Amino acid sequence: MLKQRVITAVIAGLVVLFVLLFGGTIGWRWLVWMCTVVGVVEFSVMFGRRWYGPPTVFGALLVTLVEWFPHALYHPFLLYLIVAIVFAVPVFTRSPADLKPFSMLVFGALYIGAGGFALIGLRDLPVGWFWLWLFLISIWMSDTAAYFVGRFLGGPKLLPAISPGKTISGMIGGIVGAAFGACLFGWIAHPVHA
Repeated sequence: MLKQRVITAVIAGLVVLFVLLFGGTIGWRWLVWMCTVVGVVEFSVMFGRRWYGPPTVFGALLVTLVEWFPHALYHPFLLYLIVAIVFAVPVFTRSPADLKPFSMLVFGALYIGAGGFALIGLRDLPVGWFWLWLFLISIWMSDTAAYFVGRFLGGPKLLPAISPGKTISGMIGGIVGAAFGACLFGWIAHPVHA
Protein backbone atom coordinates (compact mmCIF):
# COMPACT_ATOMS: atom_id res chain seq x y z
CA MET A 1 0.00 0.00 0.00
CA LEU A 2 2.72 2.47 1.01
CA LYS A 3 4.92 1.49 -1.94
CA GLN A 4 2.04 2.07 -4.35
CA ARG A 5 1.28 5.47 -2.80
CA VAL A 6 4.92 6.54 -3.08
CA ILE A 7 5.24 5.41 -6.71
CA THR A 8 1.97 7.14 -7.64
CA ALA A 9 2.99 10.36 -5.87
CA VAL A 10 6.43 10.43 -7.53
CA ILE A 11 5.02 9.84 -11.02
CA ALA A 12 2.23 12.39 -10.52
CA GLY A 13 4.68 14.94 -9.13
CA LEU A 14 7.06 14.52 -12.06
CA VAL A 15 4.26 14.83 -14.62
CA VAL A 16 2.89 17.96 -12.94
CA LEU A 17 6.37 19.46 -12.67
CA PHE A 18 7.14 18.75 -16.34
CA VAL A 19 3.85 20.25 -17.56
CA LEU A 20 4.19 23.32 -15.32
CA LEU A 21 7.75 23.95 -16.50
CA PHE A 22 7.35 23.23 -20.20
CA GLY A 23 3.65 22.97 -21.03
CA GLY A 24 2.56 26.56 -20.49
CA THR A 25 -1.06 27.37 -19.73
CA ILE A 26 -2.41 25.27 -22.60
CA GLY A 27 -0.42 22.20 -21.51
CA TRP A 28 -1.71 22.60 -17.98
CA ARG A 29 -5.29 22.94 -19.22
CA TRP A 30 -4.97 19.70 -21.20
CA LEU A 31 -3.48 17.83 -18.23
CA VAL A 32 -6.23 19.01 -15.88
CA TRP A 33 -8.89 18.11 -18.44
CA MET A 34 -7.52 14.57 -18.88
CA CYS A 35 -7.35 14.05 -15.10
CA THR A 36 -10.90 15.27 -14.56
CA VAL A 37 -12.24 13.05 -17.35
CA VAL A 38 -10.58 10.11 -15.59
CA GLY A 39 -12.21 11.35 -12.38
CA VAL A 40 -15.64 11.27 -14.03
CA VAL A 41 -15.00 7.73 -15.26
CA GLU A 42 -14.04 6.65 -11.71
CA PHE A 43 -17.12 8.38 -10.31
CA SER A 44 -19.33 6.65 -12.86
CA VAL A 45 -17.86 3.22 -12.09
CA MET A 46 -18.57 3.85 -8.38
CA PHE A 47 -22.26 3.94 -9.31
CA GLY A 48 -22.02 0.65 -11.19
CA ARG A 49 -21.96 2.17 -14.67
CA ARG A 50 -19.71 1.04 -17.50
CA TRP A 51 -16.70 3.29 -18.02
CA TYR A 52 -17.61 3.66 -21.69
CA GLY A 53 -21.41 3.87 -21.30
CA PRO A 54 -23.61 6.82 -22.34
CA PRO A 55 -23.88 8.29 -18.78
CA THR A 56 -20.09 8.35 -18.47
CA VAL A 57 -19.69 9.93 -21.90
CA PHE A 58 -22.28 12.57 -20.95
CA GLY A 59 -20.34 13.28 -17.74
CA ALA A 60 -17.11 13.64 -19.71
CA LEU A 61 -18.85 16.09 -22.07
CA LEU A 62 -20.03 18.14 -19.08
CA VAL A 63 -16.48 18.30 -17.69
CA THR A 64 -15.26 19.43 -21.11
CA LEU A 65 -17.95 22.09 -21.25
CA VAL A 66 -17.14 23.43 -17.78
CA GLU A 67 -13.38 23.58 -18.36
CA TRP A 68 -13.16 24.66 -21.99
CA PHE A 69 -16.38 26.67 -22.48
CA PRO A 70 -17.33 27.90 -18.97
CA HIS A 71 -19.28 30.92 -20.21
CA ALA A 72 -21.68 28.64 -22.09
CA LEU A 73 -23.02 27.44 -18.73
CA TYR A 74 -24.42 30.91 -18.09
CA HIS A 75 -26.86 30.47 -20.96
CA PRO A 76 -30.27 29.43 -19.56
CA PHE A 77 -30.99 27.21 -22.58
CA LEU A 78 -27.98 25.01 -21.83
CA LEU A 79 -28.91 24.62 -18.17
CA TYR A 80 -32.47 23.69 -19.14
CA LEU A 81 -31.11 21.22 -21.69
CA ILE A 82 -28.95 19.50 -19.08
CA VAL A 83 -31.90 19.21 -16.68
CA ALA A 84 -34.13 17.96 -19.51
CA ILE A 85 -31.61 15.24 -20.41
CA VAL A 86 -31.42 14.13 -16.77
CA PHE A 87 -35.21 13.75 -16.57
CA ALA A 88 -35.47 12.18 -20.03
CA VAL A 89 -33.07 9.32 -19.28
CA PRO A 90 -35.56 7.27 -17.18
CA VAL A 91 -38.16 7.74 -19.90
CA PHE A 92 -35.93 6.40 -22.67
CA THR A 93 -34.47 3.59 -20.56
CA ARG A 94 -37.95 2.79 -19.17
CA SER A 95 -36.42 2.52 -15.72
CA PRO A 96 -37.33 5.14 -13.10
CA ALA A 97 -34.48 3.81 -10.96
CA ASP A 98 -32.01 5.30 -13.48
CA LEU A 99 -32.92 8.85 -12.44
CA LYS A 100 -31.02 8.83 -9.16
CA PRO A 101 -27.65 7.44 -10.37
CA PHE A 102 -27.73 9.51 -13.56
CA SER A 103 -28.54 12.75 -11.73
CA MET A 104 -25.80 11.97 -9.20
CA LEU A 105 -23.36 11.40 -12.06
CA VAL A 106 -24.32 14.73 -13.66
CA PHE A 107 -23.91 16.53 -10.33
CA GLY A 108 -20.57 14.77 -9.79
CA ALA A 109 -19.35 15.70 -13.27
CA LEU A 110 -20.24 19.37 -12.72
CA TYR A 111 -18.48 19.27 -9.34
CA ILE A 112 -15.35 17.62 -10.78
CA GLY A 113 -15.37 20.05 -13.71
CA ALA A 114 -15.62 23.01 -11.33
CA GLY A 115 -12.53 21.73 -9.51
CA GLY A 116 -10.66 21.44 -12.79
CA PHE A 117 -11.77 24.92 -13.79
CA ALA A 118 -10.41 26.25 -10.49
CA LEU A 119 -7.05 24.54 -11.07
CA ILE A 120 -6.84 26.11 -14.52
CA GLY A 121 -7.75 29.49 -13.02
CA LEU A 122 -5.01 29.17 -10.38
CA ARG A 123 -2.41 28.69 -13.11
CA ASP A 124 -3.66 31.80 -14.92
CA LEU A 125 -3.25 34.08 -11.87
CA PRO A 126 -0.24 36.38 -11.53
CA VAL A 127 2.56 34.14 -10.18
CA GLY A 128 0.11 31.29 -10.75
CA TRP A 129 2.90 28.73 -10.43
CA PHE A 130 3.27 29.74 -6.78
CA TRP A 131 -0.44 29.40 -5.90
CA LEU A 132 -0.73 26.14 -7.77
CA TRP A 133 2.27 24.56 -6.05
CA LEU A 134 1.09 25.89 -2.68
CA PHE A 135 -2.24 24.16 -3.27
CA LEU A 136 -0.73 20.88 -4.51
CA ILE A 137 1.90 20.67 -1.77
CA SER A 138 -0.76 21.31 0.87
CA ILE A 139 -2.82 18.41 -0.50
CA TRP A 140 0.15 16.04 -0.74
CA MET A 141 1.36 16.93 2.75
CA SER A 142 -2.15 16.52 4.14
CA ASP A 143 -2.55 13.08 2.57
CA THR A 144 0.91 11.93 3.66
CA ALA A 145 0.59 13.19 7.24
CA ALA A 146 -2.93 11.79 7.59
CA TYR A 147 -1.75 8.37 6.42
CA PHE A 148 1.24 8.12 8.74
CA VAL A 149 -0.36 9.72 11.80
CA GLY A 150 -3.48 7.58 11.39
CA ARG A 151 -1.43 4.40 11.10
CA PHE A 152 0.85 5.30 14.00
CA LEU A 153 -1.70 6.64 16.48
CA GLY A 154 -4.86 4.86 15.36
CA GLY A 155 -7.83 5.69 17.54
CA PRO A 156 -11.52 6.27 16.83
CA LYS A 157 -12.72 6.06 13.25
CA LEU A 158 -13.78 9.27 11.55
CA LEU A 159 -16.61 8.06 9.28
CA PRO A 160 -16.46 4.25 9.13
CA ALA A 161 -19.54 3.95 6.94
CA ILE A 162 -17.91 6.05 4.21
CA SER A 163 -14.19 5.37 4.63
CA PRO A 164 -13.39 2.63 7.16
CA GLY A 165 -9.66 3.36 7.28
CA LYS A 166 -9.87 7.05 8.21
CA THR A 167 -9.28 8.01 11.85
CA ILE A 168 -9.76 11.23 13.81
CA SER A 169 -6.03 11.30 14.58
CA GLY A 170 -5.30 10.98 10.86
CA MET A 171 -7.65 13.88 10.10
CA ILE A 172 -5.90 16.11 12.64
CA GLY A 173 -2.51 14.99 11.31
CA GLY A 174 -3.65 15.87 7.79
CA ILE A 175 -4.69 19.37 8.82
CA VAL A 176 -1.38 19.98 10.61
CA GLY A 177 0.58 18.49 7.70
CA ALA A 178 -1.17 20.72 5.16
CA ALA A 179 -0.56 23.83 7.28
CA PHE A 180 3.09 22.92 7.78
CA GLY A 181 3.65 22.20 4.08
CA ALA A 182 1.94 25.42 3.01
CA CYS A 183 3.90 27.55 5.49
CA LEU A 184 7.24 25.93 4.58
CA PHE A 185 6.70 26.27 0.84
CA GLY A 186 5.41 29.83 1.23
CA TRP A 187 8.46 30.77 3.27
CA ILE A 188 10.91 29.21 0.78
CA ALA A 189 9.28 30.08 -2.55
CA HIS A 190 7.26 33.24 -1.93
CA PRO A 191 7.29 35.27 -5.17
CA VAL A 192 8.51 38.36 -3.28
CA HIS A 193 11.83 36.57 -2.74
CA ALA A 194 11.98 35.10 -6.24
